[in-house]
Amino acid sequence: MADIYGYAHQSPNSDMSVLTLRSRDDSIACGGRFKYIKSEITLSYDNLTATVREAIEKEAAEHNNEFITNEREKEVEKVEYNFDELINEFNSYIPELVNKDPKAPAKITQIVEKYLGKGKKISMATPNQAEMIFLIVQDLKETFNLS
Repeated sequence: MADIYGYAHQSPNSDMSVLTLRSRDDSIACGGRFKYIKSEITLSYDNLTATVREAIEKEAAEHNNEFITNEREKEVEKVEYNFDELINEFNSYIPELVNKDPKAPAKITQIVEKYLGKGKKISMATPNQAEMIFLIVQDLKETFNLS
């Protein structure tokens, strides 16, 4: 995915290199997500950044600057999952669920395959898949109303 893609070429009217960012007649494959981007600019990094900034500012003004912020994104803390604890938790639910509901094995298999892949079993999971096991346990809790 890209925010913008253009076609760099020699201007037919001069010796300058230009960057086509929007083709009026679709004769050049180019475009981007910026609504107000100029169709063609002189090719340089400074011109490109200024043109993108201008397009962003025009679109922001249209939306009363509600999407513009100087606030930095907060770094998301990585969660560490304990594989063995999650496997034990999963295994602790299974006997109770199977005894309560005859359709439970099919539902459990469906949940496991949703996260690990078709034909995969929880016993085939590796510690690298601890996050998937966490999601399986959460899904089991939601599906079977476990606490």
